Amino acid sequence: MSVAVYVMPLTTWLEGRFQTVFGAGGASPRPRRTVEDVFQSLREFGGLLDRVLASRPELTDTGPALSATIFSLEGFAGPFDLAQRWSYRLKLPLLCALLEPPQIWLPVKFEHVFRVAAPWRPESEVAVASSAGVLAELQRLEAAILKEERPDLDETERVAGRLRESAALGLEHGLPVIVES
Repeated sequence: MSVAVYVMPLTTWLEGRFQTVFGAGGASPRPRRTVEDVFQSLREFGGLLDRVLASRPELTDTGPALSATIFSLEGFAGPFDLAQRWSYRLKLPLLCALLEPPQIWLPVKFEHVFRVAAPWRPESEVAVASSAGVLAELQRLEAAILKEERPDLDETERVAGRLRESAALGLEHGLPVIVES
């Protein structure tokens, strides 16, 4: 099983205007939605965000995907599992709460992880976190890993670095980071 991490507008994601390729298996088609369905989903998601955030983030709403990274489920989970194991000595509450997909990291600062109806499937939940908060915690985790000088943590450090790059790219361009399995 794999985890995909995208930096792209939610409209692009919801419309399915992109295609993923996973190795020799070929292209993975995305579910297509009508423009009306996309805007209805975005309105509903925005309404949910209004209930849990002081102010809704300004998101770039059109354009291509800027980044797509595929991780194994085990590799992706490394930084989050390590954050939990080290929670007695390193406070990383967002990473500890983001154990599994689906997730959306929004380019705005707030402190907690919220669970709301997923804009692409309202009967399921998505964890919503701050890209800025996730970025800061990934930086702290990477610094702690470097101090350890343990080869068994090299893969976790590499994955944390790639996730940090995705969070930074989302912040820079006002785009969410979408995590799916």
